[in-house]
This record gives sequence, structure tokens and C-alpha cells, in this order.
Amino acid sequence: MNKEYLESYHNDDEYKIKATLDDSQNPLLSVLTVTYNQVDYIEKCIEGSISQDTRFTYEILVGEDGSTDGTREKCIELADRYPDKIRLFLRDRQKTATFDESGAFHSTLNLLLLLKSARGKYLALCEGDDYWIDTQKLQKQVEFLESNLDYVLCFHNTRLLENGKFKEDWNKGFSSPTSTIFDLLKSNYIHTPSCVFRNPGDGFIPDWYNDVALGDYALFLLLAQSGKIYHFDEEMAVYRVHHSGIWSTKNMQDRDVLRCEQMLIMANHFQNDEVRQILMEKGLNFFRSAFNQISVHPKEINAFFDKILSHLTDDVLRLQLIGEMRNLLIEHANNPSVPYLSNTATTQKLIKAIITKVVKIFKRK
Repeated sequence: MNKEYLESYHNDDEYKIKATLDDSQNPLLSVLTVTYNQVDYIEKCIEGSISQDTRFTYEILVGEDGSTDGTREKCIELADRYPDKIRLFLRDRQKTATFDESGAFHSTLNLLLLLKSARGKYLALCEGDDYWIDTQKLQKQVEFLESNLDYVLCFHNTRLLENGKFKEDWNKGFSSPTSTIFDLLKSNYIHTPSCVFRNPGDGFIPDWYNDVALGDYALFLLLAQSGKIYHFDEEMAVYRVHHSGIWSTKNMQDRDVLRCEQMLIMANHFQNDEVRQILMEKGLNFFRSAFNQISVHPKEINAFFDKILSHLTDDVLRLQLIGEMRNLLIEHANNPSVPYLSNTATTQKLIKAIITKVVKIFKRK
């Protein structure tokens, strides 16, 4: 992540400071909306936030990330229309964009900057193409968190909107309204526009956060380390399903690689041993799937393996990954449909390279 820019940031790209919101009286909740090239959706998103009927004050932070389709102009128009509610941040995408080692666009710092600027005790997320449909949503969720201090986050059902048609939410059928981090580790069942959570404060988000592909899942897991999760069995938001986003346009192998990297990065940094092991096992599952889809020339195998291994600094986890790679090579050695690996000499050479990595780890002890 662009750590220097993030650490030195002091709301310098805020559109205007509101005279109607007294800085000495912080709002109870901050709505965080990130948007980029969503001119057809952003007004509906913000109007859903404006229409909330609450018995507390709240602010709406909009991070406009350098759009080129008119979204920025629409956000300025809305900020002028609702100066008592909206705090608009006009980002320079040259400063907020992050890139992977190949130079390809990875993500932006937009949400992290909003988290840093938020003043509320509670935070709600609603990306610029989603919207809320229940005017009591925030009131219900904040009331629950105010009365249940052992819960860190709450969420609700959503309607899925795909190609102009509503679909049934796949995240239904919970056996209990209460869940924990161990339930969340099985799968991410929380849609972003449905959550409200306690503001963890500045410094909560770790340096590795912007290295993961699915930031919302990482955020929910980080939060769930310190409390329980509550589910409202009500539809209070609409979540748009797109097929043109960065994630949707990736093939299955690339998705598996990104998921693998995310699980291993989190396994390397979470403190709870049981959580770490579950994340590692999930990462290995994606590793196996990605391995089975790669071109099997030895150079590509080594490059793939070294890239995944680079995310692990914990020796125990590194040894697990190395052992899995060795097993996969042996498994493929007698497969005639895999010409490179069916060559015993080639396979043995790769396995020897794997063993060398193990020896290097033990030499550090």
C-alpha cells in the first residue's frame, strides 16, 4: 500500500468543510461510500443514505476516486444539495491507486482514507452502486449495537439486482442470528451494504490490508476477532451484481491465485492459532485448484510457487505450503497428460528445489 500517503493524509482533498456540523459534536455514525465511474447509480445510493430516519446524528462520507464518466460532477451536485450531511472527498487516483508486482492495477486507498476521516462511533458501508431500501435501517442496527456490547458487527439480508432483475439472496437460511469469526471463516456471508460495525479507530487496519483482493472479507474477519456478529432477518438494502468489474473479468485460475494469496496473507498475520490454521487450509485448497490449472512448464511452476511462498514469513506455515507443493508434484509425476511432470527427472529436479527451500528454513533456526 502507499503507506506514506496514507499516514500523511489529513482530509486535504475534502470538497468543503461544513459549518452546519459542529466538529465538537461528533456524529454517532458515519456512512462510508466509495465510488468510481458510477454516474448511473451514485444518486440513488446517496439518496438512500439521506432518507434514513434516525434519532441520532450521522454523516455521509463520499470518496470520489477520480471518475471520468460524470460521477465526480454528480457527487459535487449532491454535496451542494445536502451540505449538512455529506462530506465529499475528491481523490487524485494517481495518489490512491495501488498496483501489483506486474504493474497491473490492484486497488485503491479510497476506503482506508474514509475510515481515517470518519468521526462516528459506528460505521456503515454502502458502495456507490448499491442502495438502502429501509429508512429505519441505521436506527435498528445502531440500537442493537448500543444495547449489546459483546457484538462488534451486525448485518441483514439484501436483494440482489442483476441485469435489471431482482434475484434471491444466496446468503439466507441462518440457523442462528448470532455468529462468530469461526462461522465467517467458512465463507463470507455479509454483503457490504448490509453491515454496521463499531469504529475500530485509527491504526486498526494493518499494513497488509491493501494487499488482499477481497478487502471487505478481510475487514469483517479483523472485526470479528473482538466480538460477535448479529444477523437481522430483514431485507434492507440492494446489492448490484456486475459482470464487468475487475473481479468478474478474471478467469478461474486468477481468482484462485488471488484467493490463495489472501488466505495465506491473513494466516500469516492473525494471532489466534486456530484461525491461522483454518485460513492456511483454505489457502491450500485454493493453491491446489490454481496449481491444477497452470501451464506446467517447470519455470512457470517455480514462479507460481515462489510468488505464493513470498506471502508467508511464518516458518510453520511455509513448511505446510512446501509440503503441499511436493505432494502435488509427486501426484502429477505419473500423469501422462502432463508431459513436463510425467518426466521423472524433471519432477525430481523440482522436488529437490522444494527440499532446498526446507533446508534454508531450518538453517535459519
